[in-house]
Amino acid sequence: LVRLKMSSPIHVHVQDNTPLHVHVKKPKKGEISKQSTLHLKSGNDRHSVRPGPRGRRKDISGPWVPAPGKTSTRDKVNKNYKWESGGSQLEVNQPRLDLKIHPSDSAPLRASDLSTEEDNRLRQHLSEYEQKIDNLMAEVGTLKNEAEMKKIEQELEEPIQALETREKALQYMAKECEETEKENLRLRKSVDKLNDSLNLHTHKPDEVPTKQDLLLRKLVEVEVIGVEAAKQVAALRDVVNRLKYEKRLSHSEVNLVAKHRELLLQKFDEFEASNRATRRLLQTEHKTLSDVQRLEEQRDILMRKMADTDSEILHLRSEVIQKKTDAEQLEAQVHEEKNHARTLNELNKSVDATRAHLQRELRAKEMENNRLHVQLKSIERDTDAIRHEAQEMTGAARQEREAVTREKEVLKKATRAQKSRADKAEEALKITESRLDDRERKLDEARSQADAWRERYQRANEEKIVLDDHVNSLSKKNNDLESTIRTNEILSKSKGDDMRQRIEQLTSENHTYRSNAERSKNEMMVAEERARIAQKEVAGLKADARQQDSVIADLRGQLRKAKNEAEEALLTAERVERNSRRMREDGSSEIERVKEQMLDRMKDLQPLPELLKETEMKLQDTQEKLHVFEQRSADQTKVIADMTNKAEDYLNETAMLRQRIAALSDENRALEARMDIMHVKLDDRDTRVKESVMDTVNKDERIQILQLKVEELTHERNSLKRQLEAAVADHRKTVTAQSEKATIRDQAAQSRIVDLETQITRLKTDVASVKRQKEDADRRNQSKLQDIRDRLEQSESTNRSMRNYVNFLKTSYNNVFGGDTSLTLTPVRVRPGA
Repeated sequence: LVRLKMSSPIHVHVQDNTPLHVHVKKPKKGEISKQSTLHLKSGNDRHSVRPGPRGRRKDISGPWVPAPGKTSTRDKVNKNYKWESGGSQLEVNQPRLDLKIHPSDSAPLRASDLSTEEDNRLRQHLSEYEQKIDNLMAEVGTLKNEAEMKKIEQELEEPIQALETREKALQYMAKECEETEKENLRLRKSVDKLNDSLNLHTHKPDEVPTKQDLLLRKLVEVEVIGVEAAKQVAALRDVVNRLKYEKRLSHSEVNLVAKHRELLLQKFDEFEASNRATRRLLQTEHKTLSDVQRLEEQRDILMRKMADTDSEILHLRSEVIQKKTDAEQLEAQVHEEKNHARTLNELNKSVDATRAHLQRELRAKEMENNRLHVQLKSIERDTDAIRHEAQEMTGAARQEREAVTREKEVLKKATRAQKSRADKAEEALKITESRLDDRERKLDEARSQADAWRERYQRANEEKIVLDDHVNSLSKKNNDLESTIRTNEILSKSKGDDMRQRIEQLTSENHTYRSNAERSKNEMMVAEERARIAQKEVAGLKADARQQDSVIADLRGQLRKAKNEAEEALLTAERVERNSRRMREDGSSEIERVKEQMLDRMKDLQPLPELLKETEMKLQDTQEKLHVFEQRSADQTKVIADMTNKAEDYLNETAMLRQRIAALSDENRALEARMDIMHVKLDDRDTRVKESVMDTVNKDERIQILQLKVEELTHERNSLKRQLEAAVADHRKTVTAQSEKATIRDQAAQSRIVDLETQITRLKTDVASVKRQKEDADRRNQSKLQDIRDRLEQSESTNRSMRNYVNFLKTSYNNVFGGDTSLTLTPVRVRPGA
């Protein structure tokens, strides 16, 4: 058997005198590690065929067989074989018989076996990125809600559109997930089929002969054929050695040599056929092994892809569910914000209405205060008139006293002459006494009227105190309303300008109200002056008793004026009643409107559990306000009733004045007869006048005390006005401070948005870097695949070189031992150990 090694791809024994031509090519450095070996196994004997670079061996005495200059006829037939360099070498290892597929290869897939670190990192980065984006959107939404309440709907429409686009994208991704699931099912079916086929091949080794057994049989056959060929060569060598010594050849010897030669050629043909068969078997075995490895790798890759797609599908489903929940939460937030804005608008409207109502009540109370002040001034004027009348009465009494003394002297002189007139004088005295009694009665009535006016003044003071308390409560409520307005202004800053304009309107209305009050005061002053003129005219009537007709005419004109004034008072009373009715109707309508608003608010606030506590507090406040409004309406009804009573009293006073004027006319007619008897009761009159003077002094003191109280009340009112102005100024300051704080918050929110945008860009760069890493890994895998393909091509080239080498051996042997029969045969020495 010829043994081929790395250093001797051709080993031929020839004579010493035969010329040799050897062509040697050096192998490349990188090709030494890519050599292939062919191991033949038969019992305990092992033979290896290793093509390598050509060279001489030191232990061989025979020369090398040169490469032939001409090719044989067989070489012409096999033109498809090509000689290649010996650098491309193939090493074929014998396949192991104990090769079995491990049961773990066909085991079910696990998500932990198929998940990779890079995919997990990518998913973590993507989930963190989405969470940060959601957090950013939520923070930006809250900041914008705090900044401006009006832009909430516009800002919430944008995320709704984004959610719709996301839902579309998620639907598209869900479709892709379904397609990937279908592909995974197909791949699983194909992998299961491959596993079944492999299991069939592994579980039936005894029934069907495997390719390994066929390959071993072929190798044994090749070895046997090689041994027989070696025997034939030895026999042929013996014949040739014998022919060396016997130069003449007989016909039988020539036939024997030809027979040996034919047998050797036959053995070589058989060796070549078996070598081809073994080569084919080796190629098929190598292909099957490579196919099996490739299929296993593809199976592993497919299983990993299936696990990755399953995990991605689960992740996408969770994302879809999360996005749906986020969309529902955003819609709920949008509805809540809309409801909150509606409630705020309604609350602002109710606050404005209550504030206007309170300001109306304040105006009405101020008008009542002004009326009471005018009434006090009228009472003071009446007391002054009574004082003036008392002084005039004292002067008249003195004059009468002097006249009486004079008349006494005249009467003493003419007593005798006037006896006839005594009866008439006595009758006149009786008349004067009756008139004096009437005058005393009138004085008592005037005193009672003064007491009544005093009581009315006290009542007015009490009402003023009550009104001051009411004003204080209203101021407190105004402060409460201003605090609520502040809170509302904090919630809705855009309405601050409207509230300021309303406050300015209210202040302007207050100024107009004050100007109207001053006008009414002036009108009351004119009326008081008219009353004084009337009193002066009454005093002139007392002094000018003789000019009764003219005075009566003047009194009739004054009565007409009084009638006109009474009619005007009646008209004012009717107006007051109408205003009171309007106030009642407005109060009832406002109460009903407030009730309806509160019912609407309750309906709107029912689906909002978070705002229930606040709405309950607001409802309590509004109920308290309703109670206050009801109390105010009751107070207003009482005030209206008092005003009606006062109007009736005023009418009664006018009637009494008429009666008084008629009585005065009767008294003026009887004064002449009564002057004779006035000296009798002058002393009593003086005492009574002194008492009346003392009473007037006390009344003056009381009036001064009341004036001081009125001044104190005016001071308190001015202080309250100042406090209100200071509160308004503080409110404006707080509004400006809050606006500045809001601007600062907006700036902070903008800076935060910028920071969040930078974070978003950073995360995008991280995602891009992760994608680049994935692409680099894919490129590396592709480069590795390309290297493996190059190696496979190189192994195929080594296989071709082996084929060419075997063809070369065949052609060389054919050229050496066949072809020309007239060739002189030389003995061939067998290498020891062959």
